[in-house]
Amino acid sequence: MRRAVGRLLWVAIFVLTCVGAHEAQAARRGRRHHRPDVFQTYDENKNRILDPAERNKIKRDFNEDERLEQFDRDGDRKLSDEEIDAIRPQGGKQKAKGGGKK
Repeated sequence: MRRAVGRLLWVAIFVLTCVGAHEAQAARRGRRHHRPDVFQTYDENKNRILDPAERNKIKRDFNEDERLEQFDRDGDRKLSDEEIDAIRPQGGKQKAKGGGKK
């Protein structure tokens, strides 16, 4: 009985450590709580795709909305199409065709 409780305790510690490490890694990559909120803010027609007009609005609002800074991976103070794609929550549709380049 003691041995089973001890093993269960070690498994729980292991799982919690893995979850904590995953959360820390996600935070370092800028993939934390704001992604769905930011996406919903800019997906004005609620089609789960960032259309070219919505992408342009994100690019215009970059300096005013501090939530967008977490997606600027290369630190150039501009969002590329690839960085804007990272705003889409997991399981979202792909970007619309015709989204302009940088």
